[in-house]
Amino acid sequence: YNLATSKIVTEEELTKKLNNIRRKLENLKEKVRRQELKEYLKIGWLEDFEGGKIYHNVFARGGKLYIRVREERGDSEVDKRLGEGQYVEYEVVTAGVFSKWAEALRSRGGFVVLTGPRGVGKSTLAAWHLWQMLKSGETTSVIVAEGLEVPERRQDLLNLLNACDDRYRGVCGLPVVLYDPSSTMFYSEPEEAKAARKVEEVLAFLYTDVYKTRGVPVIAVVPKDLLTQEAKKAFGDAVYEVDVKTEGIKEFIAAVLREYSRPCEIEEGKALEVAQKIAEFDEGHALIARLAGEKIRRGGGKVGDAEALLGDTQGNALAFIVHYV
Repeated sequence: YNLATSKIVTEEELTKKLNNIRRKLENLKEKVRRQELKEYLKIGWLEDFEGGKIYHNVFARGGKLYIRVREERGDSEVDKRLGEGQYVEYEVVTAGVFSKWAEALRSRGGFVVLTGPRGVGKSTLAAWHLWQMLKSGETTSVIVAEGLEVPERRQDLLNLLNACDDRYRGVCGLPVVLYDPSSTMFYSEPEEAKAARKVEEVLAFLYTDVYKTRGVPVIAVVPKDLLTQEAKKAFGDAVYEVDVKTEGIKEFIAAVLREYSRPCEIEEGKALEVAQKIAEFDEGHALIARLAGEKIRRGGGKVGDAEALLGDTQGNALAFIVHYV
């Protein structure tokens, strides 16, 4: 009997209400467990990834993936309309060779070392790949393994994986480990030999202790100059190198250029001309296309300014960035 409504409650209605309460309690317990897991290392689920909590500058909305970039404004009329420097959102470009890269990455096994020149879009490709895995249910959570160059952090990762196997099995589901030091290295000049040895050591740990021993998939994103020949040989087919000298690279670069120059419109043929010049650089193709697009936008749609800068730096990515800044 329900005193509030002065009605008789049937057994069926009571069972339904109790089941609803149980579901709410289970949801609350899962939220608490997820929060507890985050005390070990950064871990997230689909909603965390789409909310920008895995890659802080990558998020999803309306079924599309975006990159959030902080930009300073110039003196052009376009920039004046856009207002003061702020975070601007750009859709992740999947045109041209990007779809080929994504398909090749998806066909790899449970341990993948994604490599290639700096600034070509490896981290964005990894983010896209993880998003597809989370959406399809191939994986249910992402563990961001940062700072594994320090042995203590490796133990933190193992502790988290042990917790996922034990108390938090139902919460972790099917986790994947992401190791992406390249997203914070950019064009800094580290002691490359020393850094490469550390990366090789981390990859060996991830392969042996995480993938082989525990069966947890791993995606490692490593700049080409930090992946030693010994590591390439050791991991064999697990290494996927982004090919920037392949069909579709110009179309990809042109699409990035046009995306980052908006709201200015660049004619497709002209964008491909500029893309051809960017494709001749030694590295940094996606980053240079982005910066060139920003320069075109700041110039109110003048493609000539970007072309002049590309010509002055003669295919040297670092020189382009220095001149741009």
